Amino acid sequence: MMSSTRRGRAQLAAIVAAGLALTLASCSSTGGGQEAAATPTGSATGAGEKYEMIVGATSAGGSLEVQALERWSEAVAARTDGRLTITILPDGQLGSELETQEAIIGGDVQGVSGGVTGVPQLDFLAAAYIFRDAEHMMSVLRSDVVDPWRQAWIEQSGIDIVGVLERLPRTLTTNVRVESPDDTRGLNIRVPNNPVQIDIWKAVGATPVAIPAQEVYSALETGVVDAQENALDTAYAAGVAEVQKYVVLTAHTYMPQFVGVSSDFMNSLPDDIQQAVREEMTAAEGWLSTQLDTAYTDILADMESKGMEIIEPDVDAFRAAMYPVTQRYATDIWGEGVLERITKDF
Repeated sequence: MMSSTRRGRAQLAAIVAAGLALTLASCSSTGGGQEAAATPTGSATGAGEKYEMIVGATSAGGSLEVQALERWSEAVAARTDGRLTITILPDGQLGSELETQEAIIGGDVQGVSGGVTGVPQLDFLAAAYIFRDAEHMMSVLRSDVVDPWRQAWIEQSGIDIVGVLERLPRTLTTNVRVESPDDTRGLNIRVPNNPVQIDIWKAVGATPVAIPAQEVYSALETGVVDAQENALDTAYAAGVAEVQKYVVLTAHTYMPQFVGVSSDFMNSLPDDIQQAVREEMTAAEGWLSTQLDTAYTDILADMESKGMEIIEPDVDAFRAAMYPVTQRYATDIWGEGVLERITKDF
């Protein structure tokens, strides 16, 4: 009998193979097919050697962050003359972020894109009202504040940050009108499997339910939960307008999507390919930021056209209820003075 570990690896291999087959079929159907890249065999200097990177993403296929990842993939392929092929598998095809990380550690895939890393310092960015806006968030995440957190991910899972994708603020969508924290009491709200996210919603009296990103739509459709919180663009791409009545603009969290790649895999690539990976990711980050400048109002307008009501709640009341949770965690997770530095120095 096959062991559970071997069975899990076999299932993962089948998923990866299916994802690759779909990708190759898509390329073929549009006349843009290219020869499949060879699996990397270690450090190489030969100009003809080919490499393949598979990146699992939890975001919906139509989301702006996945579009940014696909632009990155195309740009790297063009810049390296096809020596590195990056295949993006969205919609949680490889499971949650942490399940994808296990696959990276096992050597089955090379990269992950998502909001959960398993590193407390990074995942704490999901706490409430750390950042004033997206510009504040990105300025912090491009500073030396992040250096020890980045190193912690390398030490924990062997995964290095190659990109930070901006997101629209996290908002609440519900089937119950919510204008203040009092309206969330007893409300079943889907949240990521993150202790901080769970506690900030408990602070307003809600009942948070941890559900993977790829299961949000079905949980709403079947009534497992009555509400969900997510980045506005992610919620929109997931089709929540079909199963929710209200968009509540709490803007309680600005949280990025981290793109992480196996540091061993990155080190196996020739220097010029490593440079292409990082520089083209920077270009994709810039493209995404530009798109998000107009996406917020466009998405809200489209949700409204689909019958959703846009609510501007009492944000000060939400902040007053949630921010003490952020303060309570900050010193233990980040150390003394880090939250204050982020608040005052950026």
